[in-house]
Amino acid sequence: MGVATHDTRPSRARSALQARPAVRIGELSRRVGVSPGTLRAWERRYGLFDPARTESGYRLYTTEDEARVRELTRLKAGGVATAEAARLAREDLHLAEQAGSGTVRAGLAAPSQTGARVAGRAASSDEGAGALAPAPLRDPAGETRIELLAGALDRFDERVANEVLDRAIAELSLSAFVEGLILPLLRDLGERWSRGEASMAQEHFASNLIRGRLLGMGRGWGSGSGPLAMLACPSSERHDLGLISFGLILSERGWRIAFFGQDTPTFTIAETAEVLDPAAVVISAVEPRRLRAVASDLAQIAAEHNLFLAGAGASRRFAERIGACMLEGEPSYAADVLDARVTARAVV
Repeated sequence: MGVATHDTRPSRARSALQARPAVRIGELSRRVGVSPGTLRAWERRYGLFDPARTESGYRLYTTEDEARVRELTRLKAGGVATAEAARLAREDLHLAEQAGSGTVRAGLAAPSQTGARVAGRAASSDEGAGALAPAPLRDPAGETRIELLAGALDRFDERVANEVLDRAIAELSLSAFVEGLILPLLRDLGERWSRGEASMAQEHFASNLIRGRLLGMGRGWGSGSGPLAMLACPSSERHDLGLISFGLILSERGWRIAFFGQDTPTFTIAETAEVLDPAAVVISAVEPRRLRAVASDLAQIAAEHNLFLAGAGASRRFAERIGACMLEGEPSYAADVLDARVTARAVV
C-alpha cells in the first residue's frame, strides 16, 4: 500500500530548511545511527524521504529528513510497527518547524505530538470503547529477512522462501511476523510491480505462495467458543492478503473466523450473516469503487450487524455514511479496535 506525499510544510519552515545545507546518506547515517541500507529501504518502502540529487546522482537529505528518521526510530523503540511509525513521522508537521529552527539534536528526537497520538490512540466509539496501539515484538533482523524472502520469491525459489518463512514463524510473535515481515514485503512488491521493476509472474508467484502459507496458519481458526467474525472482500475485489493477516491476529485474540475471501457478493454476505449471526462482519477492499458500488447493500448489513470496513479502499467518511466502523492501522491495532467496540456494544 507507493505512498503519495504532499508538501504541506509551513513556508517559514520550508525557507529555513532550504537555507540549511543538505547532506549525503553516509553523513545522515552517521548522525542518526541507522545504516544506509535501512535508510534506503525506508525511503523505498514507506516514502519517508523525497531527496534531491546532485548532478552526479547522489541523494541529498535535509534537516527535516533527519528529524523524520529520529521520530521514526523513537516510535519504533516504543513498539510501534515500522510502517505506522514511518507514516506518523512523514505526516508530522511539527518536524518541519523544529528542523528549521535547529531544535533537533544528535541522539534526541525533537518533541512532537506524534508520540502522544500513538500512545493514546483509541477506537473511535460512541460508547467510549478504547484500544491502545499494540506493541509488537521488534525484529532486529527484519530488513535482512525481507531481503532474503524477496530475493527468493523474485527467483521463484519456493524452497528458500519457505525456509525463511519457517524460521520467521518459529522466532517471531504472530504480530511481528505479519506486520514486520509479510505486509512490508507485500507493500514493497506492489510498489516494484507498479514501477515495472517486478514482473506479473513474480507478483503472482509471491502472492500465491504467501497466501497459501497464511491460510495454512489459519487452519482451524473457525473452531472454539469465542465470538464469530465474518471476513470477506466485495465483488471483483481480489486483494485479500491483508484480510487474511487481520484474521490471524483476530483469531489469536480468541475470535472464531469465518473466512470468505475474494470476490464475495454482498447479498451472499448478508444472507450468510443471517444464518451465522456473527459478532462482527469485516469487509475489505483496496479499490474504493468496489465499496461505493454496493453502498446501499453495505448500509443494510450495517443496520443489522456490527459492520467494519478495512483496506485502502475504505475511508472513515464512507464508513460513517453507511453506519459502519472504519478499521485503520496495522492488523493488531485494528483487531484491538474491533474487539473493544464489539465488547462495548455487548455491554450496553
